[in-house]
Amino acid sequence: MKWVHENIENFGGDPENVTIFGQSGGGSKVISLTQTPAADGLFHRAIMESGGPSGDGGPEAVKQNRATNQEAAALILKYLGIPETEASRIEDVDWYDLAQATMNAIYTLNQEGKRMGWAPLPDGEYFLGHPLDFGWRKESLHIPMLMGSVLGEFSGNFDRKIGDSIKNKWDEATLDQHLTEFFGDKKEEMVRLFREAYPERNLADVLFLDTGLRRGFLNLCKERAKAGGDTWNWMFNLESPFNYGTVAWHNAEEPYVFHNAEYIESQYIPQVSERLEDQMAGAWVQFATTGDPNFPGIPNWPKATPDSVPTMRFDAVTDLKVDYDKALMEAYPDPPPKGFPGSGKMYAIFGLKPE
Repeated sequence: MKWVHENIENFGGDPENVTIFGQSGGGSKVISLTQTPAADGLFHRAIMESGGPSGDGGPEAVKQNRATNQEAAALILKYLGIPETEASRIEDVDWYDLAQATMNAIYTLNQEGKRMGWAPLPDGEYFLGHPLDFGWRKESLHIPMLMGSVLGEFSGNFDRKIGDSIKNKWDEATLDQHLTEFFGDKKEEMVRLFREAYPERNLADVLFLDTGLRRGFLNLCKERAKAGGDTWNWMFNLESPFNYGTVAWHNAEEPYVFHNAEYIESQYIPQVSERLEDQMAGAWVQFATTGDPNFPGIPNWPKATPDSVPTMRFDAVTDLKVDYDKALMEAYPDPPPKGFPGSGKMYAIFGLKPE
């Protein structure tokens, strides 16, 4: 990022207007940089996609994570045959051997019921920790943020296997059976709340909703607005034609952000994809240029407030809804625990000059 600041002008960019954005683990990296004083002044807008909205759980959780990560480090050195007093030798280890030792360490910890974290841990100086755990740095609140997730993430019918998962082929009896098995005595309530939030969608989609990231971003938007930061929320809801209809999965928005959906056969829908990638890429570029995602190609997009979250729903027909799924998210039962990968990339750092 320092290199970009020093050199981007040679490529026609503006070092005083740099945007960072990341997806999945990359979204976590973005919010981590807002909590890193050394990054101050090196970026001016930030976009989070499907990653990073929730904290670690506070100081005690961080303490436990640090202890587990130290155990992992010791195991990695052990598997590599490197004494802890000579840990710097790890810099010369072949990548394959390092990866193998790391996977062995993770497996050993998992057998003990422990999970290694891949995120940076706060030290109170270089990295100050997730803002929901340790508070927002006032030095970063002037940075506009655009954040959101997709409808299914890791819970769509691509991942969550219910019956044959070909949801758009189910008859009423099959759907009712799956609803009963999944929601139990909450079935009627969940059907009602889903129909209120998504009257246009197949009822089967209620079985394949992400809650973790959606709840996380709704909360993060409100908390950041409360702290004084400008924040816009989005969701990507377009159903893929793959497998007779697949709820948007983790990563599904990326071809639309990068304006190359026509190259992704499983997602491409003639005429729909062209319009939607114009809208998403247009909003991202407008945000990177001005710090506000609003442009003529989409409905008016208000910022989040401490009490309310307007959401731009990017879909076959893109619309703006305010707190439309709040009750649904509050009532939806927690899914079985599932590991969340932290290996996503912070895709782009670029400087744009307003025309």
